[in-house]
Amino acid sequence: MLKQPIDPSDDKKKSYLDDLANRSSGLPEHQKPPLPDSHEKSPWAYAGLGLQFAGSIGLFAFAGYKIDQWQGWNNVAIITLTLIALVGNMYLLIKEALNADKPKKK
Repeated sequence: MLKQPIDPSDDKKKSYLDDLANRSSGLPEHQKPPLPDSHEKSPWAYAGLGLQFAGSIGLFAFAGYKIDQWQGWNNVAIITLTLIALVGNMYLLIKEALNADKPKKK
């Protein structure tokens, strides 16, 4: 029988997904590895930011290229959309850096 989700306002209790992962491991309680702190970010999250940055700029540049071909413009859309993607990505990158510097609540 599945347990009901735990109230997230209680910081000492595990989240429902952590509890489910712990129960589904099949290990006895004393052999289970400790769960990672949910406030810490994985290095893969930061690698994902780089991939997001490159992917969105590439996607916007490609869309601008296609719009330039369609309208017969001379690189107007490709430059405009690439700059929009660059500004948007810089905003997200700065926002993520500021959130990483905030002290963790306990």
